[in-house]
Amino acid sequence: MGLGAGSAFLPLLTIGMSDAPKRDAGLASGIINVSVQLFGAIGLATLGTIATDHAKTLSASGHSLSSALTGGYHLAYLVAAVCVLLGILAALVILRPPAGRVPQEADAEPGRGPVGATPEPVAQPA
Repeated sequence: MGLGAGSAFLPLLTIGMSDAPKRDAGLASGIINVSVQLFGAIGLATLGTIATDHAKTLSASGHSLSSALTGGYHLAYLVAAVCVLLGILAALVILRPPAGRVPQEADAEPGRGPVGATPEPVAQPA
């Protein structure tokens, strides 16, 4: 989890900050970092609760302590793997690359220079 989460934080931060105006960059960064920490803690607590409850259930049904703990951790890792797969699926379906900017035409009008260029003087008939 450490390697995967660590390699995911920077791209997530980049995506989250991409549309934030410069004046709100600090606020956006803070919100993203707090969200990562908060939901990471909630996820870890949820997986720990799943493992503990399943281990207690297995222990109460007659399994040895080591077998019950292994079963609890196995279920928690399975739930975590399903969540990762759902996240990958959601990223593939929802996230799209940003639309490319429409290139400006080299000439605004035929016979004139590029957009933004100083126009050349037009000869006046005598």
